[in-house]
Amino acid sequence: MVSNMIKKIALFQASSHFINKSFLLMFPLIFLIGCATQSQTSGSYSADQARKVQTIQTGTVENVKAINISSDRSGLGLISGGVVGGIAGSSIGKGKGRDIAAVIGAVAGSIIGDEIEKKVNTLEGQELTVLLKDGNMIVVAQEISDMDGPIRVGDKVRVITGADGLTRVSVN
Repeated sequence: MVSNMIKKIALFQASSHFINKSFLLMFPLIFLIGCATQSQTSGSYSADQARKVQTIQTGTVENVKAINISSDRSGLGLISGGVVGGIAGSSIGKGKGRDIAAVIGAVAGSIIGDEIEKKVNTLEGQELTVLLKDGNMIVVAQEISDMDGPIRVGDKVRVITGADGLTRVSVN
């Protein structure tokens, strides 16, 4: 009877330890999701851009090139992945096997975390060549809007430029 109680206590402690490790594994991943880049579409404005005068020109799209817009990576994915992988690996095996599993888990987690951060911080965009009505030709790179979809060659567009030089293109 006493040995059964000891087994139950040991099982409870092991499951409690697993739950704590699971939380530690999930926290960095949830944090990474919150680090997603801000939208770079024609319809997104920062708080600093609201209620400020911007100039507008009109034109026609002459060329469109698909691009990826990548923000600078912080290294958070690499570090978080390494921590998560190390914790996961340390729960496998005993003794030296556990140490080896922790190292392998940390390395694999770092690689996976870095790839997750790269994907989260890369936007699908377009490089738009626009012939303005005044005869000037400009190029603007921006994210493809989920609401409006991609801009196409021949589209009549508005080119909106703020005092800070930030420019966006939207279908007229």
